[in-house]
Amino acid sequence: AHQSETMVINMLSDLNPRRHQRSCSGGQDLLKQLLGLVFISILVICQTSVDSAEQATVLTVDKLESQKKAAEADPGLPETVKAKIIELYDQALIFTQQSGQLETQYAELTDKVEFGPKRLPELQQKLTQQLSTQEQAPSLPTGASLEQIEQLILAEEANLNEVVEIHKEKQAVLSRLADTSKTLRDDLADRYKRLERINADLESPIPPEEPFTLTQARKLALQARKSLREVEVRLFKLQLENESLLTSLTTVERDLAAVSITQLQPQVVALRAAAQRLRETKASKVLEEAEQVRAQVTGLPATIQALADEYVSFSEELEKLIRKEARILEQLRSAQLEHESIRANYESTRRRVEVAGPTDAIGRMLRKRLDALPSVKAYRRTASKRRAEISQVTDRQIDIDELRLELSDTNQAAVQLVAAIPGVTVDEDAKKRMFDETLALLLAKQRTLNELYKIYGRYISELTSLDSAEQQLFDVSREFVAFINEQLLWIRSTPPLSPHDAIDITSAVTWLISPLNWIKVAADFLAAL
Repeated sequence: AHQSETMVINMLSDLNPRRHQRSCSGGQDLLKQLLGLVFISILVICQTSVDSAEQATVLTVDKLESQKKAAEADPGLPETVKAKIIELYDQALIFTQQSGQLETQYAELTDKVEFGPKRLPELQQKLTQQLSTQEQAPSLPTGASLEQIEQLILAEEANLNEVVEIHKEKQAVLSRLADTSKTLRDDLADRYKRLERINADLESPIPPEEPFTLTQARKLALQARKSLREVEVRLFKLQLENESLLTSLTTVERDLAAVSITQLQPQVVALRAAAQRLRETKASKVLEEAEQVRAQVTGLPATIQALADEYVSFSEELEKLIRKEARILEQLRSAQLEHESIRANYESTRRRVEVAGPTDAIGRMLRKRLDALPSVKAYRRTASKRRAEISQVTDRQIDIDELRLELSDTNQAAVQLVAAIPGVTVDEDAKKRMFDETLALLLAKQRTLNELYKIYGRYISELTSLDSAEQQLFDVSREFVAFINEQLLWIRSTPPLSPHDAIDITSAVTWLISPLNWIKVAADFLAAL
């Protein structure tokens, strides 16, 4: 359009009368110029119309939804034609939504590429600084209460989980970059071919008998598909042109996350250990106080002594539960670490097999990995015990809750207990002393039951987490075993047969017909179930 306008301006300059006043054929030239002016004006108008049409065909989800609803509501369309139109609009909607998602990825990648050269040395410097402080011991707050440390644990665990997810994400991106670098050029060439076919379809003649609404829907579906392929081309080209930069950036980001994990994990472990020590100390003090109270009520009526015995019994249960909790947390941490180790080993083994192929060395490596994996039979036995323990502990928490409900009104409970003591109702001083002792014991019992209920709830949660972690460990181990067995099918386990092997045929036949050997085979088979 700009070139056409320039031509018009030049044409108007040529129409200046002063330039033609000396020409013998000025009238004819002027007529020619006027005709040329009209022709160029028509071109400008046509170009403007084309630009406006292109702007009008910018596809949006709202516009496509509106046109689809209009087609659905059109009573003049046959049902078969209407179904085809709706199908085309559905395709256009899917392509348009995918284009929007890829446009977002393209914008994010463009920003990353634009600022990557500056950001990369900054990240590398930050990684160097974090590596230099990696050997520092975890810092623990001085004089913090158990509640404060528990809040710190929650905050640090949230940070750790976030960094772990970032590490997984960056590792997945690196894996995708490694995989796509092999196929990206082929994918780019494929998108160019698809664009050629789409352009050919757009330029193909319209069947004369085809309804306008169907033609419009087909064109929009093709344009939506074309927009998607164009975004893919731009995205693929940007990835190819900046493959090295993207890999370097993602590698440093993954390494930063890995360093953060190695720093946060000891911090969380140290905080958990500190909290556990405070819990054990608190439980020991509660038990010590309960035993002192029981010693003080010696000689008092049997009802009060029985109440003191219950207080001691619940305090002992509390102390044992807290120590069991420490063991469960340690098992949970071990299961999580083993799961991470097996998952990483599985991924590295899979990549090595893809690169090296079914060689004898790969076969030896796979058999070694197979022998090191956890036993399925041992897991099933442990899982069965764990679920039985969860059921048992849940029942105990319900019992504790029932006892708490019985002590909802400690004053009334103390009055009833004292009233049942023979001879106390006659002596008011003895009655008041018995009431005070009984109320103090009931309040102490109530505090202990409340603490037991809370810790049983936490213990059930930890048992459930341990069961889930062991299930994940079993799942990845089973997946790893299936992968190894599948690969070993294509790898020979012994050298090829030779004439020398015929010498050992007698011993082989003897082994084959031996009952003891078959008994051992059956035992190994049962052990593997």
